[in-house]
Amino acid sequence: MAVSEQRLAIVKIIIKIAKTPGLTVIEGIENEAQRDLLISMGCEYGQGNLLQRPVEAADAKAPGRARSAPRADTIAK
Repeated sequence: MAVSEQRLAIVKIIIKIAKTPGLTVIEGIENEAQRDLLISMGCEYGQGNLLQRPVEAADAKAPGRARSAPRADTIAK
């Protein structure tokens, strides 16, 4: 996966901001390469198509659907 240095720098800054007490930032993870890169960069939480496909708004609000974002390092490899 080719990632530009500019994009990597932006993600590093976002992850650094996420370390601010009381703030949680969740990165979008679309594939295993992104997951591995984000974990290596210190990203703690993730969401995206690798974890779950998009659902309709009504389905997302259904009882039992609400949950917190998984820790990026617990996403199955």
